[in-house]
This record gives sequence, structure tokens and C-alpha cells, in this order.
Amino acid sequence: MTREETTISGDDLGEIFGSLAAGTQEEPVIMALKPDPPVVCEKKPKVVHDKFAQFDLEGPSTVKTETTTAAIPVEKFDTDVDELMRRAEAIEKESKKDEVSTGAKGVEPARALEFFEEIRKAFLSELEPKIDMKALENMMLRTLEKTAACHTLLKNTNWDPEGNLRLNGTIDTARFIKNIQACTDENGPDAVMAESLSSLLYLRLNSVKQGLGPDVYSVLVEKLLKKTAIIGAGYSAGTAHYFSNNILQSAISKGEGLK
Repeated sequence: MTREETTISGDDLGEIFGSLAAGTQEEPVIMALKPDPPVVCEKKPKVVHDKFAQFDLEGPSTVKTETTTAAIPVEKFDTDVDELMRRAEAIEKESKKDEVSTGAKGVEPARALEFFEEIRKAFLSELEPKIDMKALENMMLRTLEKTAACHTLLKNTNWDPEGNLRLNGTIDTARFIKNIQACTDENGPDAVMAESLSSLLYLRLNSVKQGLGPDVYSVLVEKLLKKTAIIGAGYSAGTAHYFSNNILQSAISKGEGLK
């Protein structure tokens, strides 16, 4: 993969993440303050007590200094344990749904895409306290369009069946499956699907690393790994393994050689 295929331009990052972009954090951003209204002082007779009074010093400065304190997002406790237990009880029933396969390894595209969408939501949920949701969804859409230019399985999946642009960056299931059915790649649909989705997820993760810095990126990756383990309880073992190893883990390792 080339750098152009796996990165977003600095201008796009600045537009998406604004002043939070990692590249702009080297120097503090000083916001211009609105001028204070003129202070009307009551004229009083001056009483000279010492030699410093000639400078009309009337006490401590009234200029306020503002200190900016970074907002600390409230820690969201993971309450998905009950959800995990409920889903674990339903594994056998959910597994039967995955028996219908269009790929050589038995992975149903609709289920894999459903898993991918759950991770997309977890991605947004983790970053929402730091970034405006519209900016995040804009990043999701731009990365989908950029990845689709290199992976035909994602071609036109940013449009819904009525021809409306999916502004939140979700993948249209019907168009995605149609593209898979037309796939003639010798590697087979499962391998091509994994490569397409892992490339998209990687570009999104890398955008966060570029825009918000490695610390935010590392926390996000850890959250997604944990969320994948929980979500996987609601899918067949094959689908959960396929997503965890061929999509998420692949996405995390794709850029290790890129700087």
C-alpha cells in the first residue's frame, strides 16, 4: 500500500479535526479576545503618599488572564457484561444464521458488514467526547470514498438505493453484496472482502493517529479490540474469528511500516 492510499492530506485533517489536529498542537493556539468595554472611573482627588503615586497606580491590574484547561472526558464504564452474557446464550442460534455462505470460507457478507458497522459505531462513540459528530461522520465518508477508489467491492457503497449520499460514512449493504457477486478476483470473495474492509478501517484509524496523535490512537485501538471480543459473542465463531483476525488485526498492522 502506498502512503497516498493510506493517509489523508494535512488540509483534510485540519478541516476534520480542527485545532485538535496533532500537527497543530506543537504551539498553543491563542484565541483573540474581544476588547473589554471602556472602564469609566470616578475621578477622585489624588493624594500623594509616596513617590510612586505620581504614576497613578490605582491597585492591582484588572486584566484577567485566562487559562485553558483541556476538557477531560468522563470515563464511560463498560456495561456490556450483561450484553455479553445474553449474546453468549444466543451463540448457537446466531451461528445457524451464518451457515448461509457466499464465500469459500463460509463467511456471509451481510453478517461481516453488520459486524463492521457495530465497530464503526464503537469508533464514533469513543471519539465523540473529543470531536464534533459531524466532523467524525465527515471523516468516515471521506475515508470510504478514498478506499473505494482502490477497492472495487466498496465502489458506490456510499450511496443508498434511492441515490442519496450516505453522509455518515456507512456502507450500503445491497451495493456491497452486489459488488461481491460480481467479483472475479482469483483470491476469492472472502479474501477480497477482508482486504477491502481492513483497508477502510486502517485508513480511519490512521486518520485518527495523524489528526489526534498516537495517544488517542492507542486508546481507540484498545477499546476496539475489547469491543470486538464482546460483539463477537453474538456471531458464529467463524465470523468472529474472520473479523478479528482478517479485518481488525489486519487494519492495525497495515501501517506498521509507514511513517
